[in-house]
Amino acid sequence: MIKNMENIISIDDFEVGSVYYLIAEKIGVGNALEIAEIFQGSSVYFPKLDNIYSKKLKEQILKEFNGYNYKHLAVKYGYSEMWIRKIVNKDVIDGQICFDDVK
Repeated sequence: MIKNMENIISIDDFEVGSVYYLIAEKIGVGNALEIAEIFQGSSVYFPKLDNIYSKKLKEQILKEFNGYNYKHLAVKYGYSEMWIRKIVNKDVIDGQICFDDVK
């Protein structure tokens, strides 16, 4: 039924600012109709992506870390140098000495 309706319904048929309008605006009317078909009448919660973004960003920082480039990574990712050090040092192997341990 969606394929037939896709040719009849346009974005102008949705109320401006409604959920369907916003979805259609981003991914197209046909995709909005498919999502509506799946979820209509139910409440759907989309958790924030902060945890996923944070995890992937930390992985990327650790991947790019060469032992000396704290400042470069801080500038590149918009963190303080201290925060980059915390990210890097959390991944230190147990028993390994890091610069923060030396007094």
